[in-house]
Amino acid sequence: MFEVLCGKPVIDPSLPKESVNLVECVRKCLRNGESEKIVDPRIAQDITLESWMKFVETAQKCLVEYSADRSTMGEVLWNLEYASNFKERRKNSAREQDLV
Repeated sequence: MFEVLCGKPVIDPSLPKESVNLVECVRKCLRNGESEKIVDPRIAQDITLESWMKFVETAQKCLVEYSADRSTMGEVLWNLEYASNFKERRKNSAREQDLV
């Protein structure tokens, strides 16, 4: 999931050593409060903060060490649909504001 959000492969040996592993790089950025660094600039303007937060939360749950603690595919799907609805709600709200 982070591949989609970041627009990068999981492993990229052409990057500096500290950035080769996408998962470790993302975890470091999130720990350091540098979350804006992980979003692919090609999608940054099209994603709402709420959608982004839900997507990251869902992706992080998929990386939990023990499989029993990870989200099920059904939960992942539900969360992704929920995240995508933020954008739709924002569009609808903007349309309603335009009508007023």
